[in-house]
Amino acid sequence: NLSKPDSYGEYSIDNSVPTTSEGYQACTLIFTPKYTTSKILIECSFVYDKYNSNTAVIGAVFRGSTCIGVQTTGDQDPGIIHIYCVDTPNSTSQQTYSLRIGGNTNNSIWVHSRNSGPLFGGNNSIHGSDFIVTEIKQWV
Repeated sequence: NLSKPDSYGEYSIDNSVPTTSEGYQACTLIFTPKYTTSKILIECSFVYDKYNSNTAVIGAVFRGSTCIGVQTTGDQDPGIIHIYCVDTPNSTSQQTYSLRIGGNTNNSIWVHSRNSGPLFGGNNSIHGSDFIVTEIKQWV
C-alpha cells in the first residue's frame, strides 16, 4: 500500500534529475536479483487528485538514491500516473526500490481518493495502485 503523508514535498519541473529529497516516499520494495545479468522491470501506477495550485503531479522511481524513472501529468484532475522502467543493477545484492510522489507546489495530493471525499460509500477499491518489480533473466 502507498503511504499518505500529512504534507507533500515539491518537485521542480525543470531539466534536473529528481532526487530523494523531493516529493514524499510513498512506497518501498526490497528485491534481491538472482542473476547479475538480469534486467529488472519496475511497473508503478497510482490514482491521484490534487489541490488547485498544483498543476502537475510527479511520480519518480528510485533504486537507492538514483532516479531510474519519472513521469509527470498535465492538469488532469483526478488522474493516473503510470511509470514503467527497466533497471540493470548488475548485482545479486539486495536492491531497494522506492516510489516518490509530489506536486509542483507543496500542497496536498490525494492518492487513492479525491479531495472531495470518498466515492462509492468509502469503497476506494477503484482507486488502486501497483508497484511491481520483476526480474527478467538474460541469456548470455
